[in-house]
Amino acid sequence: RQASELANSRIIVQIDSWDVNSMYPVGHFVKDLGEIGRVETEIAAILVENGVSCPPFPVGLFACLPKNTPQQPWKIPDEELPRRRDWRQWRIYRIDPIGCKDIDDALSIHRNTADGTLTLGVHIADPSYFVTDGSLLEKEARARSTTVYLPHTRFNMIPSELSEDLCSLHQGKDKLAISVIYTLNDKFEILEEWFGRTVMNSVHAMSYEQAQAIIDQSPDMPKWNDLELLKEELDLMLAISSKLKDKRAARGALELASEEVGFDFEQQPHHQQQTNEAAASQSIVVNKIKTHDDMDTHWLVEELMILANESVAKRLWQAFPSTALLRGHPLPNPRRFRDLLQV
Repeated sequence: RQASELANSRIIVQIDSWDVNSMYPVGHFVKDLGEIGRVETEIAAILVENGVSCPPFPVGLFACLPKNTPQQPWKIPDEELPRRRDWRQWRIYRIDPIGCKDIDDALSIHRNTADGTLTLGVHIADPSYFVTDGSLLEKEARARSTTVYLPHTRFNMIPSELSEDLCSLHQGKDKLAISVIYTLNDKFEILEEWFGRTVMNSVHAMSYEQAQAIIDQSPDMPKWNDLELLKEELDLMLAISSKLKDKRAARGALELASEEVGFDFEQQPHHQQQTNEAAASQSIVVNKIKTHDDMDTHWLVEELMILANESVAKRLWQAFPSTALLRGHPLPNPRRFRDLLQV
């Protein structure tokens, strides 16, 4: 009865049975995802195919969040400060894509004039202060496991009130973080490591393009008062990242580089015949496809994040050798390369 109406739709069907002597399963209709070819429909189908469920957050979950309004903004409680290292007087800044809202990492570099060593900091937003063990927030985040990113939207693991505000490392605001602090010699070799909870306040919020312009001293770089010092710090981190990258390559790291593609979307009216009435809605269409230029600042941030991840993984394995969950990549199977080698 509905075959003609659903002929141009993507639908979900529940398989009920499949007779061993039949080429066709038996099932029943569950849901109409929408018209084939619409961005919303195809994205919904991708989510279903990959078992990704992104329902709205339960209303009761927001009761777990601290009060935070323009009239009464949340601030770090005084009793929390002694539990953390205070890095608010250090020069910390973030480098992110343009328009980034969930700012979850930041960097710092400082030259110690007394002995010539360097103090390198990798700082990650600390949501664990808000997402306490056993809370509704923690249970919901555990069920979702990760934030799902799509070209035009995303489905958060934790509410945006946390990821984009309370936890996000915004410029000029005191924020909670977990940091890995390295002491390096003049050859960029690690002398000491420190892991712990910190409180920080970033002095700059830069895009990759702005940071690259400062390194290159291009005419379109920001007009900030500390550009000379900022360039010195960025050049130093770039040199450290370059050495880290070379070391990883020497250890056999595989670089899977590919050109990153971005999309510009716009909303357009969409008309679809439904039950003999024209129903108008907003449809998302791709307005423009563009590629992103590869910049030194991309792998500057990437290498320092890899360094911190490796350090934390080693520390976890040392502390919990029988229970640490470490991801390992086995060597490639030579048989799978036969066709490629023949070509």
